[in-house]
Amino acid sequence: EFHIRDYLHFPNLLLSEEGFQGDFHIHLLVSWVEEKILLSGSIEGEVETTCVRCADPALFHLQTSFTIPVVGVAKDQEMDLEDDEVIYLEHNLLDVEQIIRENIILSVPLSVLCQEDCLGLCPVCGQNRNLGQCACQQETTDIRMEGFQEKLSRLLKEMVVKEESASTQKEDVQVSKK
Repeated sequence: EFHIRDYLHFPNLLLSEEGFQGDFHIHLLVSWVEEKILLSGSIEGEVETTCVRCADPALFHLQTSFTIPVVGVAKDQEMDLEDDEVIYLEHNLLDVEQIIRENIILSVPLSVLCQEDCLGLCPVCGQNRNLGQCACQQETTDIRMEGFQEKLSRLLKEMVVKEESASTQKEDVQVSKK
């Protein structure tokens, strides 16, 4: 077993291309198990990205771990390229930076908020509603739901008419029994 636990700097992680910035505490463990190398690791740190509602900077506390088998490949041996759970060594080199980068990117959720109750941007003028209200008229109904609301209203009216009709028939039956 070989432990690496430190504050590591990987200048080639290129997370800024993905819209992320941050420093990470990384712990790696390399062990030999049944003819394979196992690379285990944990990554922790703050990721600065963009809020999906208001486009302001948003912080996400990242904490993830991984275990990946690493297999050496002889020159005449074929690799199973569809098996993304295994890393194949070529020329006895292991690109740890790429593994760390992939795990960081895959661990950040698609929708990060700057704050839990972020109000987002006004859909009319683009004003950040966290900073204050704008003068735009806000529709209370979602335009995408108008067709559904019309159908629902029509169905409810039909149900009321059927109920009234059924209750009238019931009254007629009771009157004729007397």
